Amino acid sequence: YPKTLFKINKTPILIRIIRKINHIDNNPTIVVSPKGRTLVKNCLKKYKIKSEIIIQKKANGMGDAVLHFKKSKYFTSSSKILLLWGDLPFLYKKSINTLISTFLSKNYFFSLITGQSNKPYTYIIRDNLGNISNIIESRKSKINHLKGERDIGVFLFRKELLNFLNKKKKYDYVDN
Repeated sequence: YPKTLFKINKTPILIRIIRKINHIDNNPTIVVSPKGRTLVKNCLKKYKIKSEIIIQKKANGMGDAVLHFKKSKYFTSSSKILLLWGDLPFLYKKSINTLISTFLSKNYFFSLITGQSNKPYTYIIRDNLGNISNIIESRKSKINHLKGERDIGVFLFRKELLNFLNKKKKYDYVDN
């Protein structure tokens, strides 16, 4: 069962997320697994939400899921990509708006929302000026016992960033 469909206060997490961004994108692209496809599609239909569903046949990580966006009918018209993990039940519209306004006003290439956490999955490492100098996955390091700053799963970046991801991946199909 897709965790993005678990309910918080009687509303699926996916629907909560979409409601937070519908002022930005009222037809989001959603990358799902083949097993989750029908359940997600039915949920979106129940809540009368239009979206484009792209199937990621094999779970090969977030980078691979992002690359699947190249199959979206919106890919060529997009210059910036707002990426949200599908399991963020307590995301705030104000946080998203602040991310977007800062990204645009500073003309950034990549921005993300961070927060403090005990035993974070990722650790944000900053330099003396407060700039992010590294992001470390805790499962691949020996620092997974510390409290620290982490990304929360909300990213905004220029489309050109996809050029740094693996270009040899084969994409699955799009389901509208």
